[in-house]
Amino acid sequence: HAAAQLHEGAGTSGIYHLAGTGEANWSGFARHILDTSRVLGGPWARVRDIATMDYPTKARRPANSRLSSAKFAAAFGWNAPEWRQSTEAVVRRLLAGEPKQALTA
Repeated sequence: HAAAQLHEGAGTSGIYHLAGTGEANWSGFARHILDTSRVLGGPWARVRDIATMDYPTKARRPANSRLSSAKFAAAFGWNAPEWRQSTEAVVRRLLAGEPKQALTA
């Protein structure tokens, strides 16, 4: 739908951010993936939170890097599902042994 609108040049060109609705930090995202895996009988590990400033990297990281998908929703009339639902679906597919190439479809 969105790709067709962009291809047709329906006045929707630009840069868009698109992600599942809701918010998460990296440790919360990792924790949800691993907790879902455990519930489904897959591998699990404990996730330890650390502050961005405590993670050694040459690049400076912002304290808050949340992005909004509101522009995409307004332009194309569609919101992505909540990120936890989509993540659970991907974990299920990975644990079922689905080839990684199929996960992009």
